[in-house]
Amino acid sequence: MRVLSLLIVLAASCSPAGARGADSADSAGDQDRGLSLVVMDPLALPLSCPCVEGYAQRDYDKLAEYLSERLGRPVHVTFAESFGKALAKERWACGVDSVGSTTLANLLAMTKYGGAIAACGLAGGMDLPTSVAPFILRGVSLLGIDSVQCPQPLRREAWQRLARDLDKAKLAAITREVGFADVVSAGGDILAGKLRGRTVVRIGGA
Repeated sequence: MRVLSLLIVLAASCSPAGARGADSADSAGDQDRGLSLVVMDPLALPLSCPCVEGYAQRDYDKLAEYLSERLGRPVHVTFAESFGKALAKERWACGVDSVGSTTLANLLAMTKYGGAIAACGLAGGMDLPTSVAPFILRGVSLLGIDSVQCPQPLRREAWQRLARDLDKAKLAAITREVGFADVVSAGGDILAGKLRGRTVVRIGGA
């Protein structure tokens, strides 16, 4: 039985700045489409089967409603076992990939003209089975994110931007704190689809 990878990619559907000329009607249409949430989770209701433990525990439509309310933009959900089945044309201006391999290749192939994808993980593999087509025909950029050897000045700049630009009230609204002794049970809740948002582990202290 093929093991399906869980990947949720939330990527902007609007045209990137500097993209090839589109008239105002096209730009308005992109804005109306809002954001795309692609779900490849075997425990999601439309994809699950009774043979999988935790059958249909995860309701991503509710997540889309929550994101739409918080972001002030419509969020559309697509369910599929792979990107190839879910999407077949340019869909987003940018994205962040933590999987690598075929998932990253498909994400690059579906990025809009002049868009960019940031790669920060390799859960799906170290390989990248793609061609030069996204780069030389659509001008897509692949940006590598390194958190190991990144120099301190750049780290400080990134944290300063987060401190300045991130809506702290919205961050607090999706955050819960657990003690170190509760990490195992919190992990179980994540696997069961009971947690949403950000979980902070408190090390030491009361």
